[in-house]
Amino acid sequence: MKEKYFQELKTEKPHSVNPPFNEPIKLSLSQIRCDGGTQSRAAIHQTTVDEYAEDYKNGANFPPITVFYDGEFYWLADGFHRLEAARSAEFTNIKAIIKQGTRRDAILYSVGANAKHGLRRTNADKRRAVMTLLEDSEWSHWSDRKIARQCGVSHDFVNKRTRNFRLPRNFTNAPMTPLFILQQSHYCPSLIGIGTP
Repeated sequence: MKEKYFQELKTEKPHSVNPPFNEPIKLSLSQIRCDGGTQSRAAIHQTTVDEYAEDYKNGANFPPITVFYDGEFYWLADGFHRLEAARSAEFTNIKAIIKQGTRRDAILYSVGANAKHGLRRTNADKRRAVMTLLEDSEWSHWSDRKIARQCGVSHDFVNKRTRNFRLPRNFTNAPMTPLFILQQSHYCPSLIGIGTP
């Protein structure tokens, strides 16, 4: 049975046109974009990727990743470790839940991902999620409580960051400095040792 699941996941044809929303499908790894700032963790943990890859090879059935489809691209919002593990296990497809939305929708979703499941977030992961919202021209105007709810952290955690950091009202989104190092593909960079000061 494990071999059957492994073969199905490696060989099933990818879904590409008119995807069904909010139900699990197989999606080609090559279609998934994760280079748009949608990763809210401070870093990818290679040990976890290696463990997941081994589990995939042994037939483990992981929950689907979550992507947002904007009519052109599938933006990864949740499942960066699973995606890297699927690549490591030499899969060509992965189970995914597709939500209709933009890259910004994927970013907003990602800041709360793993608050209640998956690899436990570090304080650096939580800080990065909160700062993603605080550094945005729209989301930075949200209340501390709303930011805390979205990121799955305490109000006090957000309040400590906002005391010394608030963008001026006339701030506009400028191109962000890349926080990742491109490795295997231009679509899915690997994050190496990135943290927030």
